Amino acid sequence: MLLNESGGIIDDTIITKHASDAYYVVTNAGRRNEDLAWFGQKLKEWNENKSGREGPVEHEVLENWGLLAIQGNQPAALARRHRLKIPVFRSRSCVILTKLNII
Repeated sequence: MLLNESGGIIDDTIITKHASDAYYVVTNAGRRNEDLAWFGQKLKEWNENKSGREGPVEHEVLENWGLLAIQGNQPAALARRHRLKIPVFRSRSCVILTKLNII
């Protein structure tokens, strides 16, 4: 969750750690502009105070990438029914990060 200073929810989000210093963050597409502004402001504050002295935190927006979350009792069956070529996990949900082919 993205939280404001009072602990209120700004937006839901998914964060995946890729390395000791690299994270992949996905926020709600419906609030893209607001979320990007929030991240920009928070990174500016961080990088300008003593926390950022060890090196700036950078933010890269990956255009044309998306997240598909299939949730429910049978994500594998749903994927097969629609002939989706995606990895399927043995859980009740399946999350896929993929580059979209947008024309």
